[in-house]
Amino acid sequence: MGSSGCAVVYEQVGVTARLAQLGLREEQLQEAIMEGVVAQRNCTENDPPTLRNILPWGKTMTGLRNRLLPTGGWRRCDVGNFSRVINDELGVAICVSTGDEKTGLRLPGEAPRTKYPKGTFTANAIESNLSFSFMADLMPTQFEEATVVPEGLATYMLLIARMGNEVRCELSLPNAVDTDGRVHEWAERIILNPVKLDIEPTQPTPEASMENAPAVEIDVTRKG
Repeated sequence: MGSSGCAVVYEQVGVTARLAQLGLREEQLQEAIMEGVVAQRNCTENDPPTLRNILPWGKTMTGLRNRLLPTGGWRRCDVGNFSRVINDELGVAICVSTGDEKTGLRLPGEAPRTKYPKGTFTANAIESNLSFSFMADLMPTQFEEATVVPEGLATYMLLIARMGNEVRCELSLPNAVDTDGRVHEWAERIILNPVKLDIEPTQPTPEASMENAPAVEIDVTRKG
């Protein structure tokens, strides 16, 4: 499902080279994901339950910004509560989303879906993706901060899914949503090595889990 015409990059050499074209290194993405895991594991029973469910998503984005902004060329954008990190020169944006059990796997004829329905801002980003040729050279793009989805901007999803003692992950370019509003088709999937969870929480929180997190990835349209 959703795999027709999708470029899947999974050999390590290919992954490293493709990420470099996007101004990224795999360890930056993996370290950001781990930052989200650690933040969740450090929750205590005194934290609101919703907080521990938001943290893997939110702190992964924080981790991305912490690593990419200092390198130059990247900036943060939270227009409409659609949080991304953007490279204007490359015309690339990255958001974070939770995926299903197929995330990070190469399954013939199958592709992952986002775990939760997406909103207007994601739909607009996908419209921009459809007009963007990811196989062509990335060209500089100029746009205003207030622009929701600049023309020519390719918005990738850092898709994460907690499965047992690892977080499966991929950096993928969405190009369609299903009738339920979940992304289910991808123009490109860069499958990353899973992040192994060999750390212990500072304080035990057995009830905390990325698998049972509610739909807290905020993507809304402002009311005028």
